Amino acid sequence: MRGIPYQEIDVINEPGAMQEMKRLTGQTCAPSLDIDGHILADFGAHELDVWWAKMGFEEREL
Repeated sequence: MRGIPYQEIDVINEPGAMQEMKRLTGQTCAPSLDIDGHILADFGAHELDVWWAKMGFEEREL
């Protein structure tokens, strides 16, 4: 995703992953992102683009 390293977690098959997603996001729908404690849950491509720009992640140097 955008050349940024990430960890994909399978909330269906990994024990405890669904509970962790619910705890972090308050939701039961995937996908969900946690970037430095900033959460985006149950989103599509357009919502991701808008949120990403709003959070200022475009300006970060990785």
